Amino acid sequence: MKLKLIPKNQTGNVFKRLDTKALKEDPAYKNYDWYIDENNIAALQDSLINRSVGYPQRIATLAMVIPENGGRPTPHGNGAFGLVGWRGDRAKELPKDFGGQAHKLMVELFDNPKGKDWTHGGSGTNVHTGKEMYDVFNSTQNSTQATKAIMKGYVRPPKDTYDQRLQFIQLLKKHMK
Repeated sequence: MKLKLIPKNQTGNVFKRLDTKALKEDPAYKNYDWYIDENNIAALQDSLINRSVGYPQRIATLAMVIPENGGRPTPHGNGAFGLVGWRGDRAKELPKDFGGQAHKLMVELFDNPKGKDWTHGGSGTNVHTGKEMYDVFNSTQNSTQATKAIMKGYVRPPKDTYDQRLQFIQLLKKHMK
């Protein structure tokens, strides 16, 4: 039996969890049809909740991890690897196991504002440095803004999936209990 360490609710912070079974049974999920490793997504949520990560940032993180590789720490088959599709220098010395990759993700998303993995997000974002994009991601109270920040500043998915991921956050919110 796996123990889950979940802190008590803190004032102003709602610790809802994604119901992956309900999400996968939702007819709207057929539009996405992304694989979900339910155990790893549950463990990732535990990590986010144990860090008292805000609701918008948890939604945004799940909206990146699920489409990338469903929570699997394995190669994607397109040159990307692991939970968020690390490539090139970002994939060097990447742990092969879920726990190691989840730890790397937590450090880079929440403890490393000067890390080289954060970028300014490109022209038109009105953000000039990776630190600013990191700050936008970590301070916004809006799930859409957090998702845009993590997409532009950290994960950088293909442009053809950008709008799809923004739509996916609505389905994630629907199944947070």
